[in-house]
Amino acid sequence: MYPTQVEILTQRSLFLEAELEKKSRQLQEKTEEVRMETDKNNAAKEVIKSLMMQVKGNSARAPQDGSAEHLIH
Repeated sequence: MYPTQVEILTQRSLFLEAELEKKSRQLQEKTEEVRMETDKNNAAKEVIKSLMMQVKGNSARAPQDGSAEHLIH
């Protein structure tokens, strides 16, 4: 190889290495964002599940005559 070709390939290699590091950092950041959003989503699902159970429990205890007096207390 000629010295010029070696220099070109060296520079290209350094550029690609820097790009790889940049993309790796971006991937780590996005992976962390997704993990946090997944945690929030799972927490929201648990809240919804809990609320649904409360609603079902309240509807099971509601008077059969359809009155809503129990909601006032």
